[in-house]
Amino acid sequence: MLGKTVSDLQSDVKVGSAFINGNLAYTTGYTGFSGNSELQSGNYLALKFEATEDATVTVQLIGALVTPNPIELDSDMNMVLRITDPANQKIKVVVSKDGYEDLVKTYRLTGLKLAAAT
Repeated sequence: MLGKTVSDLQSDVKVGSAFINGNLAYTTGYTGFSGNSELQSGNYLALKFEATEDATVTVQLIGALVTPNPIELDSDMNMVLRITDPANQKIKVVVSKDGYEDLVKTYRLTGLKLAAAT
């Protein structure tokens, strides 16, 4: 996952029908995540998505300081997100096929526990 193993980033992560729970480690020096030094430390959630081969999957972290545009996943279907405020952040996933949104899911992150910087 961009130079880190999933176990370096998180433990006991479970994805439910509308929530994501688990523990996110505090990670430093994560240059594979970002070239911006301010984004290279923090708590990161690594997810792997599944969809039919001909579907397009976009993921958006909602509630970040600046909500980024949705990111279209490439063929590996992996995504790493920097989580700063699970009480106020959500993840929106859209699966599209033939130009139609076939599935839209939003996951609450209130069950994520963020380890503090040491």
